[in-house]
Amino acid sequence: MPKIRLATHAGDIDGLACAALFYRKFGERRVSVDFLSVIEAQETCETYDYATDLPKPKNARRVIDHHPLNLERLKRERRFDAHLDIIDHKSPSAAYLVYHHLNLPLTDAISRKIVALANDADHGKLPSQHAPLFHLTRWFIDDNENLNRLAKILADRGVDNAIEHPWIRNEYKTVRRRVSRTNRKIYRFLNRNKEKIGDVVFIDTRKFLPAKFAKQIIGPFFRAGARVVIIAYEDIRNNLITTSIRVASSFKKSLNVGDLASKFGGGGHEKAAAVRAASDEELAQILEEFTRFAKKEGLSFRNLTDESK
Repeated sequence: MPKIRLATHAGDIDGLACAALFYRKFGERRVSVDFLSVIEAQETCETYDYATDLPKPKNARRVIDHHPLNLERLKRERRFDAHLDIIDHKSPSAAYLVYHHLNLPLTDAISRKIVALANDADHGKLPSQHAPLFHLTRWFIDDNENLNRLAKILADRGVDNAIEHPWIRNEYKTVRRRVSRTNRKIYRFLNRNKEKIGDVVFIDTRKFLPAKFAKQIIGPFFRAGARVVIIAYEDIRNNLITTSIRVASSFKKSLNVGDLASKFGGGGHEKAAAVRAASDEELAQILEEFTRFAKKEGLSFRNLTDESK
């Protein structure tokens, strides 16, 4: 019997959760998983039965996703199959849609907890006890073998018990030291710039943070008063610059940063989106648009890039 081929989002908890649910449903022998970046999903010619939490690859039979811009692109390209594709922007995660599509039983507590993990991560509310899974998912962003290993352990043991798995505990020892060093850099940077924080802040983390842990800076700046945090970091898998935009969940004003990102070929959600640039010149153009956007919304904007030196 041929294996079910799945493409899912690399370096992302939701993508990891989708893979774990497929392993949970069909077992390791029935599923083959490739972890891809958004750009790789758009460029690959590989054939897949499913793509989850990604744009639909050209040779994928079905996509399960919750990003509205991916649906818009499919319809624009006349590739959306209403009988097969499942895209619901109201879903809290792609994993939630996968769970229901695979008809996993309500009594399967492990699957339901995996979905809850994806929901929390996609809304920036991941509990601290699950941080090892987040950091390892980022650490292995370019390592398909270990992302698969992580997904299989998650499928077998569940969210809480996975963290106690000997391999995960051992791998996290190394990662935790790097996370701690990154946090120290973040808080030194934050303390130097507390008085300069505006409603919207931009930080080029390439200057002082490892790319795999760059997103750690977002939470501390939210807690310090920023309402929108925009960071630039290296896209390890594609040799590009990723600009990640996050709106604080506590900020109730409607700001659809997904629409903003779409102007530059990016995408995402109302409060979380990303754009990729091929050069610093392209990044500067994107930043100019962010500056105009903030001014139009009556929000103060601060570029803290030079302060990171």
